[in-house]
Amino acid sequence: MTKIKAIDNKSLLFLMFNFSGMELRSASDRLKNDKDVVLEAVRLDGNALCYASERLQDNEEIVNTSLLSSNFESFRYASQRLQKKFEIKMGIRGI
Repeated sequence: MTKIKAIDNKSLLFLMFNFSGMELRSASDRLKNDKDVVLEAVRLDGNALCYASERLQDNEEIVNTSLLSSNFESFRYASQRLQKKFEIKMGIRGI
């Protein structure tokens, strides 16, 4: 089976976002760790957070954007630290 090469071209990836923010899954690890790239992906589809690097899954701006664009569906992809912080802040448990 041939493995598809990850996309490491930021401009190309932004063009792919015209179809869906979930195209972040095709990105290289470097771009999955690029704040501008991930922010745009989660703005378009909050669930793209699942493809972001662990570092960016722990970034409040990225997670807030993903939560707003996914009606909180992406909450499970946020870091444990941010999940706890948001649960305490909002008085919620086990979304």
